[in-house]
Amino acid sequence: MAPLNLGIVGPGQVARVFAAAAIESGAARITRVLGRGRERLEDFTAEFGGRAFDDRLAFFMDEDPAAPMEAVYIATPHTEHLQPARLALECGIHVLCEKPLVLPLGKCSGLIRHARRTRVALMEGWMYRTHPQVAALFELISAGELGTIRRVESEFAFDCPFDPQHRLFKFALGGGAILDVGGYPLSLALGVARAEAGGGSDILQSAALVAAEGELTPSMVIGDARATVRIGEIEAHLRAAITRDGGCSARVVGSRATATLEHPFMPEGRRRGLVGAILIDREGHVERREVPSPLDCFALEALAFRDLVRSGQWLGPTWPLVDHDESSVIARLMIDWRQAIYETLPQDFQLPEGLTLSDLELDVPDLPEFL
Repeated sequence: MAPLNLGIVGPGQVARVFAAAAIESGAARITRVLGRGRERLEDFTAEFGGRAFDDRLAFFMDEDPAAPMEAVYIATPHTEHLQPARLALECGIHVLCEKPLVLPLGKCSGLIRHARRTRVALMEGWMYRTHPQVAALFELISAGELGTIRRVESEFAFDCPFDPQHRLFKFALGGGAILDVGGYPLSLALGVARAEAGGGSDILQSAALVAAEGELTPSMVIGDARATVRIGEIEAHLRAAITRDGGCSARVVGSRATATLEHPFMPEGRRRGLVGAILIDREGHVERREVPSPLDCFALEALAFRDLVRSGQWLGPTWPLVDHDESSVIARLMIDWRQAIYETLPQDFQLPEGLTLSDLELDVPDLPEFL
């Protein structure tokens, strides 16, 4: 299958990992790169190829036959996802966008509807779901090896030294634990519930936040967040943090056995890890099943996106990847999770940089027309 002619929007650290994996796997060749700072752009294009652009409209509208572009990978800060994604869809260019798909979160469903109307592929970048260890876990659940699923416990937590200028701690850039890594444990819990229900998306409509708590950083972003979410009969206990070194974990408790992923979101505990592992505990007897992959999650994600584009399936990725229905529910639950934490604060608390609570955009209606 021919590689994609791919543009990169936001040539940062994650984009470098993705570009290397996409090229090495044969999923794509880099033809254009959009970013700020000429030196940074030139460094990126020197390593991965492509023509450098620092103007968004020129990036999308240029008709240079030497730099064709049929798809883009968006890896900018969260608040800068929406505009390039919107422009790409308007231009008929397929989109793979890092999570969360858009801010404000309430516009996620609108962007998905627009992609479907324009018949352009749109995929949210949950790369961990492409690794075969996740499919293996879902198959365990679907086959009934764990019995009836009762509980999911999952966490993504790391300790980043506080820096008010870092994007993770900047309120105006969508900083905070929930927006940065909260979707990982949340999407895993939703995936487990879907596996229990046979893979369909109907169960997602039952997902609801039961309780939430958290602490803020000095810049008023959420540094550590906990939540309890109920999906059907499954109770999920989730945690996300940028101020606590808790690592990554995922534990699925069933009536017959418990399954634990050693490294649920990055096999081997590294971005380009290959070998996953599932520990299955049956009343104290633990079986370890390795789930190897010839490619890392980023390469698998790039190939999945290429295959989606080449297939013409403009309805988006399909199970066990995060599909459009799941992306919409993730966005809805993250709105609820953030709102629940901020609502526990005193009425007179002060946000930074002159922002108000309305800037949280916690309750944006699901618009009938695109944006």
